[in-house]
Amino acid sequence: MTAKTFGWMADLCFWLFKFEGYSYKARSLRKKDRKAFDKYVDNKVNMLCDAVEKKAGFTYTIEGLENIPSSGPVVYACNHQSIFDTTVTVRVSRDLPGFIMKHQLRMIPLTRLWFSFFDCVYVNRKDKDSSHKAYETSVKNLKNGRSMAIFMEGTRSRDEKHKLGKFKTGAFRMAMEAGVPLVPVIICGTSKAFEDTGEIVSCIGKVKVLKPVNIPKMDFDDLEDFIKDFREDYEDEYEDIFEEVEKLNK
Repeated sequence: MTAKTFGWMADLCFWLFKFEGYSYKARSLRKKDRKAFDKYVDNKVNMLCDAVEKKAGFTYTIEGLENIPSSGPVVYACNHQSIFDTTVTVRVSRDLPGFIMKHQLRMIPLTRLWFSFFDCVYVNRKDKDSSHKAYETSVKNLKNGRSMAIFMEGTRSRDEKHKLGKFKTGAFRMAMEAGVPLVPVIICGTSKAFEDTGEIVSCIGKVKVLKPVNIPKMDFDDLEDFIKDFREDYEDEYEDIFEEVEKLNK
């Protein structure tokens, strides 16, 4: 482990310790003033994400923020290559979204508490009942006004050449059933910050928010075709941005 990685992990532990203190105020606000509670949680989570990225030396440009609808819940649909994809999605989003995340994260008491503050949903990908429950809860959150963020590949892509994985149907079905826009987000460079080497590395990335997509009601076969066409367009944009990021980090 490099000194930089050790320092980053030490600071992360320190920040999480501080969040134990913040949680008392958050719980108090949740009982008294929902609007103030949401604002407080949004502020603290964004503060943590900013600190995590700065300590790592991970910087990035953002393009297309004007494509995020100015009001109402949306599904933020992103690619996934790194733990930093979550912090990036938080920083890009207009409103703090709930995330769909692996069930193992539920075992950590402090993060479980904070994730509950913004309606995150856990899923065990190997359990069909868990997947169905996570889907239903996410749709309910969307109908109640909470935006949701989902990584379309379902898990981090391990491709050595950083190719996109297969897109799952979940994000698209959620947006279709809840009747909300799907906002595609392309994230490039996060894998260089950690996953490529297993060490924290300073690097430059880029994020691009594409135009929102409204998905009409359709049957499963038509949705599969829709996702296939969507992925082709998304991949074209992704590959252009990937090449740009590669040049920035030479």
